[in-house]
Amino acid sequence: MPVGTKLNVGARSFVIGKPFHGTKYLTHHPVKVIPDNKSGTIQEEESIISVQELTKCPVQASDLLTQDGSLYGIALDRDENTPSTGKYPFLNLKQVLEMLESKAETVQ
Repeated sequence: MPVGTKLNVGARSFVIGKPFHGTKYLTHHPVKVIPDNKSGTIQEEESIISVQELTKCPVQASDLLTQDGSLYGIALDRDENTPSTGKYPFLNLKQVLEMLESKAETVQ
């Protein structure tokens, strides 16, 4: 699955992750992407993407954020505010890849 470059806030997004109750199958459930700025978009330079769960299946650390066949984020550990805000943080994988590429260039 390729890493996506531009996340569309209005499009359907999904989280793929390990099941909460220990079954053998992965879960696949819809989430709503929450923009962190007033423009209503996710900027490419943002390192954290926030989502709000739309089902009763909780987001867990290492779950994957997907949209239109591309991978956008990996879930971080929830903090103490997550239950009250309903927002779950995902690390922007595009930022991670750019960081790794720049580190590889400095090693060569």
